[in-house]
Amino acid sequence: MDKTGERWAWIFKWALSVALLALVLWYVPLREIGRELGHAKPGWVISGFGLLLVMRMTSAYRMRLITRRQEMSLSTFEIFKIGLVTSFFGLFLPGYIAGGAIRWHMLSSKDKKGVQALASVVFDRVNDTIVLMSLGCVGLLAASPPSVSPVVPWILAGSLVFLLAVYAMLLNLWTTRFILRIAEVLGLYRRPWFHSLVTRLIDSMQRFHRFPGRVRVRLWGLSLIYHALGTLVYFLFAGAIDLGLSYTDCAWLRALLHLLFLLPLTVSGIGMRESALVVLLLPLGISSVQAVAYSFLLMAGLLLIAGIGGLLVPGMKAALG
Repeated sequence: MDKTGERWAWIFKWALSVALLALVLWYVPLREIGRELGHAKPGWVISGFGLLLVMRMTSAYRMRLITRRQEMSLSTFEIFKIGLVTSFFGLFLPGYIAGGAIRWHMLSSKDKKGVQALASVVFDRVNDTIVLMSLGCVGLLAASPPSVSPVVPWILAGSLVFLLAVYAMLLNLWTTRFILRIAEVLGLYRRPWFHSLVTRLIDSMQRFHRFPGRVRVRLWGLSLIYHALGTLVYFLFAGAIDLGLSYTDCAWLRALLHLLFLLPLTVSGIGMRESALVVLLLPLGISSVQAVAYSFLLMAGLLLIAGIGGLLVPGMKAALG
């Protein structure tokens, strides 16, 4: 896509964000949302904000275990700061994937290992999302709210099956042999840059094949802790404004919203988050005002993390040269 196309895509996504948010606020008075938030329990909100930072450190340690396999020298605290800064830049970018690109760039800058950083980000993202979808499916089965659309279980279960297939392919030597064979048939190996790129990428992925069992268990465990805390944040914010959502409700709701935000349609989910929560929570007996107030609390958590990341940007730029 050329620069003109990128500019128009950027304008479209901001326009869609503003339009969706304006549509929601047209039907849901901002004054009533403010009144709802004014009655929020401060202790619940502050606890949720604190857990967001604990989650980030847990995620950083998990990524440290993965990057260590790629012989990258980043420390847990450095990865923690990269995660915060990525949240800051991701606040202004459309979609979840754009934030991942920034994260990859910052992870690869210190050791100049772009391919290894890419393999680490992909492996971590797939591993992490599998756990999230698993928790979402368990939460949906445990809650089993009759008013939830019957398509929701199919979306979560289908996503989980797809991710498990991708995970199996990433850790299967047959997959790498298949990629090499396709490259040979297409004659791509005659191009030195492509040969070097594919060779290094396959080597990086094969390092994950040799993960000791105890390390894999630790990675899954850290992802489970991360998403259990994330679900607790959703539960605390819901409890702060007395939505009546259970922990299991928050598990499937969080998983579903995550899939929605993978679509690069709006900026940081603005407008989409509010619209989705109104649609998903209304059948559960939660008013539109409460749903939008809940969305604003979730957005406030995102803004907090992004704000801390923004304070770290000058130091990170200096560290990255």
